Amino acid sequence: MNLARRPDGTPSYQVVAALAGRGFAVRREDMRNLLLATHGKVFTLSTIRHIVEHTDIRRLATKTPSSDRGNSAAGAEAVANAYATRPDT
Repeated sequence: MNLARRPDGTPSYQVVAALAGRGFAVRREDMRNLLLATHGKVFTLSTIRHIVEHTDIRRLATKTPSSDRGNSAAGAEAVANAYATRPDT
């Protein structure tokens, strides 16, 4: 892995973990190591909706997330509707 750093001393990359499954509550030391390695950027199924706003992925986002933080199914429906109603370009 390239460990090069920017002139300001920060890494030139960001490590993010997205987890699904069980076991990290039991293997606390593994989770601790993962949190340290990712500088706290660990996301689970219940927090994955926050991955854009809390990582460098937000630099690639073309739209800001809606203030509706409710049901993710409703969010998926809103995205589908947005694509269905957009004009072809």
